Amino acid sequence: MKSDDATRLIRFFAVLFAVCAIAYLAILIRSVLFPFVLGFTLAYILNPLVKYFELRGFRRDRVVAAIYVGALAALAYAATTSAVYLGDHASTIRESVPAYWQQSKEFLMGFRHTVEVAVPQLKQPLEALSEQMSHLAMSGLSHMPSFAKGLFSILTLLFLVPFISFFALLEGPALLNFLIRICPSRHVENMVSLVCRIDGAMGNYIRGMALDATIIGLLSLIGLWAIGMDYALEIALVAGVSGLIPYVGPVVGAILGSAAALYQFQTWQPVVQVLALFAAARFIDDWVLQPVILENAVELHPLLILMAIFCGAEMIGFAGIIFAVPIACVIKVFIEVFWEWYNAGRRDYQSVFKKAAEIPIV
Repeated sequence: MKSDDATRLIRFFAVLFAVCAIAYLAILIRSVLFPFVLGFTLAYILNPLVKYFELRGFRRDRVVAAIYVGALAALAYAATTSAVYLGDHASTIRESVPAYWQQSKEFLMGFRHTVEVAVPQLKQPLEALSEQMSHLAMSGLSHMPSFAKGLFSILTLLFLVPFISFFALLEGPALLNFLIRICPSRHVENMVSLVCRIDGAMGNYIRGMALDATIIGLLSLIGLWAIGMDYALEIALVAGVSGLIPYVGPVVGAILGSAAALYQFQTWQPVVQVLALFAAARFIDDWVLQPVILENAVELHPLLILMAIFCGAEMIGFAGIIFAVPIACVIKVFIEVFWEWYNAGRRDYQSVFKKAAEIPIV
């Protein structure tokens, strides 16, 4: 019995070592895997919509094609509308931007003079900060080639991700059937259970984050409208979409909203109101929405979620921030399932030996 337990432990740690090795390899080639991860994620999000029409008698390939045709039509309409709007207002934009820029410079210079008169000790730090900002602006011009390279990478992603997700949507059931066929028959039930539990965890996470982002966006929209912001809907939309990353939405909204308020009103009072609005949104997100929605959805402690985000950012950068919590959910499911399998195997062996011990020798 002890030898059987030792064998199972060795197998468990061998599987764990293999998973860690695969994860390390994935980190090394993360730039190659990133578009595939995004593509499969998009396919996973769209898959319930495809299933909805499949259950009503529509062929899968036609449903996927219709979704992509509709998405392309919507993008074409948005691009055409934006181009027409910019064309109609191009002269107004060219005339207003220099005036706003000059007003912003005069406002900042006046604010700096007021601070220096009120607190003379801040004169040198403000001068140093001004020099650093000028240096950053000049160095930004020298990095234009790298910016162009990054823009090309983004455009490549915009092409690759829909392409990958298209084939992932088409071949998703075939891929699952292939995994079932190559899996040993004694492990098929366990593998299907694992896939179902991962699917449930990911579905709960996506629904929880969508609800959280929607609430943050609506709160931001109501507050910005009350302040009188011109671009309230756009700023609230950005805050809501960035809210799909845990703890990020209100911060992005505060930065964008305060800059827009300073640009529009040329005074600090609306800026303070915008910052107070998103500080309240952050408080609600941290102490109400995250514990109630996200923690219950993924069954992870908020500290574990925060640690996962920091670890993801340290290992693979911005992509790690986006995928940290889903990966943590999958790892949690793997650990739970493998531990259940291990304990179930131990109980089976113990019951066999117990029954064998009850059989008389003679």
